[in-house]
Amino acid sequence: MVENKLGTKLRSVASHGDFVNRNLKIINNEITKDDALRERLGIEVEAYDKILMDSFDAYISDRPYPMFWYPANPIEFINNCNIICIMTHPRNWGRSVVSNIKQNLTRVLEEISW
Repeated sequence: MVENKLGTKLRSVASHGDFVNRNLKIINNEITKDDALRERLGIEVEAYDKILMDSFDAYISDRPYPMFWYPANPIEFINNCNIICIMTHPRNWGRSVVSNIKQNLTRVLEEISW
């Protein structure tokens, strides 16, 4: 559906952590290390591939309150960097208490049933 809206084939993925990964002690992007699988699925790059990460002067991720940014506020990098990657998570910025509680409860129930 996203590809249809964009009018182009998506060729990138971003691996995300899950309670199962943590329980099995498997890193998020383990599955995307399989070159044959990536080729079969048309995946050219994963968000944490070294070649992509090395193309930025700075990589900044948002964090929940009270930290907000890691390793520092993006403003601190603007004058010293040409290419900055800023990763954000809508959950960190949304204030929908009900939605966040539902997501947290779902995660707890999934982990308990695991």
